[in-house]
Amino acid sequence: MLTLSDEECIQLIKKRKCFHAEVNGGSFIVKIDEYTPLICAAIHNGQRLRAELSKLFLLSKQEKFYKEELCI
Repeated sequence: MLTLSDEECIQLIKKRKCFHAEVNGGSFIVKIDEYTPLICAAIHNGQRLRAELSKLFLLSKQEKFYKEELCI
């Protein structure tokens, strides 16, 4: 698995390259095996979201923690 910046991920996506990477700082892991019109995502580590992303989520901090615990 690669370690990439947000911008490096975006550049690979724009080029439609397949890759598996952790974004610097561990914010998220992205794995693209092929390009299709469907996107699936799961947030397993909501406590590590950047502040500017966290405010976009409707779940409270307690709800995010509860949802994470279900995955253990």
